[in-house]
Amino acid sequence: MERVKVKADLYWASTDRVNDNSSKYQVDLCNLSDAAVKALESMGLEVKTKDSAPQMGSFITCKSKLPIKSYMDDGQQLTGFPPKDDGTPSPQSVKIGNGSTGIALVGFYDWTYKNKSGVSPSLNKLVVTNLIKYEDGVEDIVTLMDDDEEEIL
Repeated sequence: MERVKVKADLYWASTDRVNDNSSKYQVDLCNLSDAAVKALESMGLEVKTKDSAPQMGSFITCKSKLPIKSYMDDGQQLTGFPPKDDGTPSPQSVKIGNGSTGIALVGFYDWTYKNKSGVSPSLNKLVVTNLIKYEDGVEDIVTLMDDDEEEIL
């Protein structure tokens, strides 16, 4: 099997900004069905689970050296626009929040680095079917602090 189409919940989407831990663009495809897990494992990919994050279920992390393009199901592009001259994400990019859902076309590639080798997932296409926009939350905190009607406990 060269590639497989999977339905997934999207977590920790760093599609237009490199992830601080991996220094790559990445997204976790989570809560994969048993059939998706079986298909991904048949391609040689390792599907993970985390006891510390049970809401993610079975998942894989797709990483890229380039920004990850994603689209809404109506074809509108959400992410993957060319960055600004200073390297920051394009202002038209939408931040994908945890719990968004989508359909991903996942392939794989073999790699060798120093004395190690393996198989990693390759995200060929990502269509977001239910977008939860990630907001930094600064305004929410300010609004909460300005609201003096309720006692803060």
